[in-house]
Amino acid sequence: MSGRRTVLIAVAAVHAVSIVTAQTPSFTPVGSIPIAAQLIRAQGERAYLAVGAMLSVADISNPAAPEVLGTYTFSDTIWGFRIVGGLAYVAADRSGLAVLDVSGTGTPTLRGSLKTPGQAKSVSVASGMALVTDTLTGLDFVDVTNPAKPALLGSGFLDGFSTDVVIQGSWAYAADRPTGFYLFDLSNKGSFEPVSSLQTGAPNNNGRAQLEVLPEPSDARRTVLLANGGPLQFFDVSDPASPAALSSFRTPGAALRVAVKDRRVYVADGAQGLQVVDLTMPTSPRIVGSFKTESPARDVAIAGQLVLVALGSGQVQILREGT
Repeated sequence: MSGRRTVLIAVAAVHAVSIVTAQTPSFTPVGSIPIAAQLIRAQGERAYLAVGAMLSVADISNPAAPEVLGTYTFSDTIWGFRIVGGLAYVAADRSGLAVLDVSGTGTPTLRGSLKTPGQAKSVSVASGMALVTDTLTGLDFVDVTNPAKPALLGSGFLDGFSTDVVIQGSWAYAADRPTGFYLFDLSNKGSFEPVSSLQTGAPNNNGRAQLEVLPEPSDARRTVLLANGGPLQFFDVSDPASPAALSSFRTPGAALRVAVKDRRVYVADGAQGLQVVDLTMPTSPRIVGSFKTESPARDVAIAGQLVLVALGSGQVQILREGT
């Protein structure tokens, strides 16, 4: 009898999981920010929006009436940025890496900067280290323990033009154009060369390509996602010495940029608006929701139950998610 009860409990648990993953998200427009953002990130009750050489900070605590708190304009185009605490780390083309204080309620202030050898395209930050993708050197390792004085430690070579980098724990994952994917061991101090690499076979021709590390599933497999304007590409990096292409998934439009929440990926899908892809099984992604925006979606960010979508029409639409 106890064995039968165990089986019934297990079946019930599986059924409950299937119900949760099958829920279809719905989206209700609740507000907008009148900025033609090309890149957008969110942290807490703030949104950070980049267009051209300008970075803006907006308070979205009241999504029906968001407030732009301040802006900072660089001398070159912003290709990528990350928010860590009250600091924004900005990859600003030929100006290199800049560190902005965005903790206040007014205009962001420049804390420090470093001219990288080539053009800075993206940045990722962890534990006092900033990794900057650079068109000339590949991947620049920068000490930012003192944000006022970033210091270049060394560079790792990538075969093509580097496009994005993301840090997870002691590992960094980088992509280049046309088809390269690289792994760096950050625990190996003083070494700046990749531990392994993989040619993906799928061209990466998007100047704002994006890498994201997915939350680990129950089998502890580590998966990295690449969005580059074509099919979403998934890589199994559980064995850093031997990364492998896991799967690819083509959305209805052009998967330009993504935001990850739990085991779902929210995709800025160009003319097809917002798409939500379920990754409960990374080898079998599936679309579980969508929202048709009034103009092409070019980036997306998540702040709790709010989903912010940067539109080609020159605004950021704020959606509230429900089920």
